Amino acid sequence: MVLKTVIELDVLEIIKRAGPGARLSPVEIMAELPTQNPDAVTMLDRLLQLLASYSILTPSVRKLPDGRVERLYGLALVCQFLTKDQDGHSLATETLLYHAKDAILEGAFPYERSHRMSIFVHCAGDRRLSKLFNNAMVDVSTMVMKKILANYKGFEDVSTLVDMGGNKGASLSMIISKYPNIRGVTYIGGDMFVSVPKADAIFMKSVFHNWDDEHCIKFMKNCYTALPDHGKVIACEIFIPTIPETNDVARMAYNYDTFMMVTCNARERTKLEFEALGKAAGFEGFRVACSAYDFKVMEFLKKN
Repeated sequence: MVLKTVIELDVLEIIKRAGPGARLSPVEIMAELPTQNPDAVTMLDRLLQLLASYSILTPSVRKLPDGRVERLYGLALVCQFLTKDQDGHSLATETLLYHAKDAILEGAFPYERSHRMSIFVHCAGDRRLSKLFNNAMVDVSTMVMKKILANYKGFEDVSTLVDMGGNKGASLSMIISKYPNIRGVTYIGGDMFVSVPKADAIFMKSVFHNWDDEHCIKFMKNCYTALPDHGKVIACEIFIPTIPETNDVARMAYNYDTFMMVTCNARERTKLEFEALGKAAGFEGFRVACSAYDFKVMEFLKKN
């Protein structure tokens, strides 16, 4: 899996060659590898976060001159068995995340490399897969929305609501069921990168993680335009920690992130990254309102 990819890329050996106790950034590691993929550093960082959450690597951060933080990774004790000894031997085992090494070095992501199409095109042409995918999304949304509606009060002052990218409308149906005063926008086909229907609030669940920063800022700018001054975007997404953690919630987030990377070249984000996306789109306010299992409910306020 992820460990196989990191071993194939020689990452552990690169860190080991830097000396006892060395910690390297993904930028420093990728400088030792032959790649023209502009996303290679970010992709590698995401794999290393997952390994750090399982205590295979030891993480730390350093602050860059522009205020951003850069993650560093060292070898945990277990890596003595995953790197070569003085005789060139290692206990590194084979696992099964096919094509991930090629994805990092060459840029094509694994699902498309395996199936010759994106997962969304695959679903569009395969009724069985489409049904399975949509049912899974409805099941997850139903569980998460029950938790959100039990704890989140941010719908109380909303009169018109858009559920952006809401698939079959399961989330919107549950919201309106609890708050019948809300007028849900009737299904409107369209492109959120072109325009978004006007409303007091725009709700989206698991939309950010399907897109890179450029696309996220683009649809958030359209949300900003569609909202009144008192309006807000209510977004439900998974957070990954800025510094890799080893608890179950963090591990689940890293697994989600890796899944998104290999299936649709997408990603989960940190709290600071979400806040930065909102500011880049013009939103003045940002807060995390509550949690629902592994998900966080965020509010992006048009005016603070």
